Amino acid sequence: MESNYYGLIGSSGVGKSTVARKVVELLPMRLIDVDEEFRSLFGDIGKYGEKFGWRAYFEKQSQTIKGIFQHIIKEEVPALIVLPSSALLHYDYIDICKENRKVIFEHAILICLIAHKDLLEGMKLSVERQTKRPYDVDAELKGSQYIYQTEYYTQVADYVVINDRTPYDAAQEIKEYILKKKNYV
Repeated sequence: MESNYYGLIGSSGVGKSTVARKVVELLPMRLIDVDEEFRSLFGDIGKYGEKFGWRAYFEKQSQTIKGIFQHIIKEEVPALIVLPSSALLHYDYIDICKENRKVIFEHAILICLIAHKDLLEGMKLSVERQTKRPYDVDAELKGSQYIYQTEYYTQVADYVVINDRTPYDAAQEIKEYILKKKNYV
């Protein structure tokens, strides 16, 4: 696939947003974080889900993703899009994720970030990182999500990066991958 749009995927807590910020320091690319975009348009994700229901949140998230791709395609500027961990795979909203996959798979080269080469060690790191966030995290649920999302994301990704070093090191590896693509401008 030839594209100047890269989707950064991975389970929660693997460092997608942190690494993405480092990548755009190294390459002239636009950074778009879907969760940040959602918050700027609709407010806090948790509050939105509680007020309108989680299905409504996932529908708005999907609309946000579609809008982002429509906009960047018009702009024709290389972009790194940080995709929410649930954008492609969520057991409660399979239909919405299927629609997201159509758009994302059509337009983006997918780079998967995982926390560790060993799946169980990665799960532990991911859950540990998430429990440091300013909201409640169900560690058991997040651990099982890490396992099934990571197994899926590593299969559909064009490239996989293990984020068991510094965010800068992971960003450097992503930069090298992107520069190897013949189509990068």
